[in-house]
Amino acid sequence: MTKRTQPLFLLLALITLFTACTPYKKYVTASYYQNASPQTTLAILPVRFSLSGIILDRLDEEEITQYEERESRYFQQALAARIVRKMGAGKRKINVKLQDVNVTNAKLGEAGYQIHDSYDLNPKELGEILDVDAVLLVNINSTQLFSETEASLIEAASIATEILGQGVGVSAAGIPTGSMETTASIVDTKNGELLWATNKQRWTQVRKTPDETMRQLIRIMVRNFPYRNMDYYY
Repeated sequence: MTKRTQPLFLLLALITLFTACTPYKKYVTASYYQNASPQTTLAILPVRFSLSGIILDRLDEEEITQYEERESRYFQQALAARIVRKMGAGKRKINVKLQDVNVTNAKLGEAGYQIHDSYDLNPKELGEILDVDAVLLVNINSTQLFSETEASLIEAASIATEILGQGVGVSAAGIPTGSMETTASIVDTKNGELLWATNKQRWTQVRKTPDETMRQLIRIMVRNFPYRNMDYYY
């Protein structure tokens, strides 16, 4: 490399590094830059969690509802906690006023809406009920062939077979047990404009439970999350 090409190479390297450090920019809209502000109050709505797959044949309606509501609350709280962990004064840190999820859920309850009811409200109605500038909407579709207990039994049986010397040298740990797909979007509650959206899918496996996959999806979502300090001074 000549001395003349060194500055150009350095510039390209810096651009590549900058792009790699700001993956969320691929998911924001033009409206985001018009509305983004450290004064934005954002509410994370209860997650729309839908369970599907062969596993439904072994659950009754009440069990399915309880499972979906439990997972909805877990994802909502875990996502909020992860966002808070990434907040700060650094240039690339998240900077937004995040409404506590317990306050969000309480306000929805006071207005007469249960978890699943809130999914059908439009952004303007949600803004009035929650007194926020934007809402984060998350949909999760979890397609599962086995329960976590059944997956554990499959893994235990595989290990026992290997110990007894009757295995074929193939671990059951990587056997797919289903998939999880998340679709997330942030919508302005005043004008209903889409500010940010992302969609990700990951497989669950015998040794990679739905809860572990859900935590992975949360990490990915927050890595791509907007409202960064650097956006307020571009």
